[in-house]
Amino acid sequence: SRKLYRDEKTQLSVRRKSSLVEYKTAVLSILKSASRENDVVKQLRDVLDRQNRLVEEEQYDEASEMENEVTSAREAFIDLWRGMADRAGQMRSVGATLRDLDDKSMQATAGRITVVQEQLAALRSDGEEHAASSVDDDGRLQQQRAVLEADVKSLEEMRAANRAEEAEIRAARSSVEDAIEEVTGPVDEERRQVVEERDQVDDKIKRLQEELAEAQAKRDECDEKMSRLDGEISAARGKFRDQLSNVEAAEEKFSRKAKAMELKEEIIDQQRKAIQKREDEIKQRREEKLASRRKLEEELGALDSACKATGQWLASSDKLGPSAEAGVDSIVEGAEFRTKLRRQVADVADKLSSLDLEIGRVRSQLNLLQQRRPQIEEEKQQAVRSRMFAEAKKLSAEAKSVDESITSTETSLRDLRDQSAALRQQLDEAQSKEDGLLDGSTDAPGCEDILEKLALSVKARLKVVRRFAEEKEDGLKPEIEMLEALDADIAKHLTPETGEKLKSQLADLVDSWSPEEKEGASKHDDEAK
Repeated sequence: SRKLYRDEKTQLSVRRKSSLVEYKTAVLSILKSASRENDVVKQLRDVLDRQNRLVEEEQYDEASEMENEVTSAREAFIDLWRGMADRAGQMRSVGATLRDLDDKSMQATAGRITVVQEQLAALRSDGEEHAASSVDDDGRLQQQRAVLEADVKSLEEMRAANRAEEAEIRAARSSVEDAIEEVTGPVDEERRQVVEERDQVDDKIKRLQEELAEAQAKRDECDEKMSRLDGEISAARGKFRDQLSNVEAAEEKFSRKAKAMELKEEIIDQQRKAIQKREDEIKQRREEKLASRRKLEEELGALDSACKATGQWLASSDKLGPSAEAGVDSIVEGAEFRTKLRRQVADVADKLSSLDLEIGRVRSQLNLLQQRRPQIEEEKQQAVRSRMFAEAKKLSAEAKSVDESITSTETSLRDLRDQSAALRQQLDEAQSKEDGLLDGSTDAPGCEDILEKLALSVKARLKVVRRFAEEKEDGLKPEIEMLEALDADIAKHLTPETGEKLKSQLADLVDSWSPEEKEGASKHDDEAK
């Protein structure tokens, strides 16, 4: 589970770095577009100035031919802002992704905390069971040690008794040997002398072959004496046979006891080794479980600290939202305002163009009616002169209808002209606002406002990220480096006065977060748990 946790945190970290790169790219794109605005505005002004000069010189055809160029220049200006709005939307999306990744990171940490707590609980439960088992093991081991100690004590007593018995047996043997020696001493001396004499005889036999018979007889005599003396010695030893038998029996019994004692020593040594091995195994298990518990408790402490730091980070990150959204909103609002104004100008211009066509058509219709009216009057007079009264009556009705049509058409023409005048006024006002975007006279978010809000957003986030860089377990070095680079790039587009203004705004903004940070961090921590 620890490996799965580390793998998940690594994946989240990789995704976070990727999102930071995307965020940086979007901001740099906005900066690039903002720096190009002056060039685009200058180009548009040049086109408008040239068209206005043509109008002043009454070169209306040439001025009309430039309308497409004017429209393209205006569209380029709008496209610039649309591009910035797209990048702003990307910033907003990346911001939401970063927030989601931070949430997932905290949830992963909280999940790991739960796992570690469960492992600790299992260890404690196992420790309680093991403690009870250890008590039983310790009791059995103590009983075995008590028996072993009793056996050792008994063995020592046996050794002491054996030493005393061995001393008694040695003393008895010594006493018997002394008694035997006292009785057989003169005989042994005489026998020794006989042996020496026999040896001398043997030597003499070897040297004096001729004296063999005499020496052989002498030797036989010596053998007889030796037999007699051996008999006397055996007779003398026979008097101590019972005592010797008792000593030998005692020695045999002692030998058996010595062997039994050696066997018991061997058994006791084996029991001692078995008990020691069992004690070592129990001690090793205890140390291993203690080490595991200590490691889990250390990890739990680190995870708790990381979770708390992440909660504080999320609380501060939430506070960053309005400042970050302010810059994004300014860009989006600025693009929407300019697009809406351009669309309004185009719509009014289209309506005006259609209305001009309608006015032309109605005017042509009126001209035809006005031209037809004298013709009808002349034809009617001719019919009267020709006494074609029916025709004259028909022409009179037609003249009346034409008069009514002329009146109606004139009314329609006046209405159309009134509408055209109103549309021209709307067009002039819309174009005036649109042209006011070029010199700042129209009240709308401009690039300076956007850069200022972007700078404030980046500076505020950088300040908060640095604060938590050492506390957050994942580390925020990549984000710090990214924000520092953006801060430096944005600063290139700001005036010294704006820089001083931002310092004051940043101090007020960060100070306003402090009273609620702990509450927000606690809330995030509780939600994660």
